[in-house]
Amino acid sequence: MMKTSRRPSPFAAWLVRQMFPDQGGSSVLGDMTETFHEIAGRRGPFRARTWFWGQVIAAWPHFMLEEFRWRIVMLKSYLLVGLRNLRKNGVYSFLNIAGLAVGITAFILISLYVRFELSFDRYPENAGRIYRIIREGRAYTPAALAPAFAEKIPEVSAAVRIIRSPQTLVSRDDSPFLEDNFYWADPGKRSSE
Repeated sequence: MMKTSRRPSPFAAWLVRQMFPDQGGSSVLGDMTETFHEIAGRRGPFRARTWFWGQVIAAWPHFMLEEFRWRIVMLKSYLLVGLRNLRKNGVYSFLNIAGLAVGITAFILISLYVRFELSFDRYPENAGRIYRIIREGRAYTPAALAPAFAEKIPEVSAAVRIIRSPQTLVSRDDSPFLEDNFYWADPGKRSSE
């Protein structure tokens, strides 16, 4: 049985097998192991391990370049096959690509709409209990609606009326200015009042 110091590092051996799987990783590893044993017998195990790691590190750039080159070759091959299929089946390809584009666009628009709708009034503590009644796309309703809801519907704990004013004169620190899209709101009516 061979001592552990007389064998190359298991991690380095694993790297060699990973770097040369198609080129007989076992045979490359076998050749390197034989040379390792020769060097270990002549110069000692430390120099043999240093040589083995030096070979692994020297092979790494070659391995990376080969991997990159073959990935580019495969990508080019896939693109060529794809373009040939697009050219050969033009109508079907157009229908598939157009359908995919319409589907993705619809998904994005629906997602944006849902996100927009769910973003209203999320800052209060009881945001899940707050509802807004909108008439014709505007955030105001008839003035009598809030008190009627508060009186007639027992589930309504409070109702507030909101009305928009296109331009309103507002003053802050004794300096008046016109504010566009100003909203007025009353303090609200509780159903128990």
